[in-house]
Amino acid sequence: MIRATLIYFIIFLTVITAPSVIAETKTTTAIDSPKENTEPENQDSNEYLSPESLQWVDEKQKKMSSDVVKIGSYIDNFMGDTDTIQDTNKSYLKIYFDLDASEDDGLEIKPKVRFSLDLPITKKKLRLVIESDPDQDRSIEERNLSQLPSTNQEDSDGLYASFRYLFDSEKWQRLSFGWGVKAKWPPDPFARARAVRLWDLSNHWDMIYSQEIFWFETKGLGAYTQFDFDRTFEKSEDFLFRFTSALDWHERKEQFDLLEQVSLYQDIDDKRAIQYAVGFTGEHRKNHSIITNYYTKATYRRRLYKDWFFYELTPGIEFPREEDFKINPFISLRFEILFAEDASRKLTTKLY
Repeated sequence: MIRATLIYFIIFLTVITAPSVIAETKTTTAIDSPKENTEPENQDSNEYLSPESLQWVDEKQKKMSSDVVKIGSYIDNFMGDTDTIQDTNKSYLKIYFDLDASEDDGLEIKPKVRFSLDLPITKKKLRLVIESDPDQDRSIEERNLSQLPSTNQEDSDGLYASFRYLFDSEKWQRLSFGWGVKAKWPPDPFARARAVRLWDLSNHWDMIYSQEIFWFETKGLGAYTQFDFDRTFEKSEDFLFRFTSALDWHERKEQFDLLEQVSLYQDIDDKRAIQYAVGFTGEHRKNHSIITNYYTKATYRRRLYKDWFFYELTPGIEFPREEDFKINPFISLRFEILFAEDASRKLTTKLY
C-alpha cells in the first residue's frame, strides 16, 4: 500500500509544474482578449472560505502574533531601556503538524511547537534569547533530514535561556557568541558561538561556510561545520544547484557524524517550490567509518495562505543501515503555521 501511494505521489510531483504552463497560456490568451482582469494582484484566492471567514482567520493570526511579541516586550522591560533599542523584536512561534507514513514505521502523527523570544536589550547587539529547541542540541539528521523515518527526533525536556552578543563585521554575514542555561533540574549551563561567511568563487559559483562551536555541561564540547556550494544557471533564475557537506562532532561521544547531499531547487512561482535531493549520512569513531543511510527525496512546498500558512509534501526512499539497507519508502506531509510580526521571520516558499 505504501509503495503504491508513493508511486502516485512521485507522479504527482512530476506533473505539478503543469499549472505554470497553463498559467502562461492563459496569460498569452489574455493579451489578445479585451476582458480585463479585476482580481487584485498578490492576493490569495480561496474558493472554500468566505471573505468573512478569511478576515476572521487573519485577525486571529495577527492577534496571536502580537501577543508573542508583547510577551517578549514585557520581559524586555526588566532587562533594558526600551527607548534605546536599536534592533527589532525577532520573537516567533511556529506550529507544525506532521503526518508521516513509511513501510517500516507505519503511520505517525507528530505535532510540534517551536518558539524563540529573541529580544534586544542594549544598543550594542546584546540580546536575551529564550527558545525551545536550539540547533546546537539537535543531531545532524534532525537539522537536515527531519522527514526521514530513520531520523530520531527527541522532544525537548526544558527551555533554553541565554544572552547572545552579535558582532559587527564587513566580511562575515554573522558572528555571535552566547551563554546561558537549560532550565531543567539539575540546570545545564551552555555556551555557543557561530560564524557564517559567503564567498563568490566565480560568476556562477558561491560557497557558504557555517561554523558553530558549543559546550553543554551534560554533553561536553561539540562543533558543527557546514559547506554549501551553490551553482546558479545563466538561462534560468528559477533553478539552483547545491552541494552540501556537513560534519557534526561531539567530544564525549567520540564520534563524527557526516552528511553529504546534492540538491536541485526549483522555484515554480511565488507560491510553489520543489527540492530534489539525494545523499547519504555516515559516522566515524576512532579508526572506524561506516555509512548509516542512503536516501533520495523530493520536497514540494506550497503557500496555502499569505506568508504564514504553508505545507510541505515529501515522498522518498531511504536505505538505513539499522534495517540492513532494506528499501524503506516514505511519505511526509507537514503543515506549518507562523506567528510573528518581524518581516524577516515571515515564511517563504524558497527551500534554500
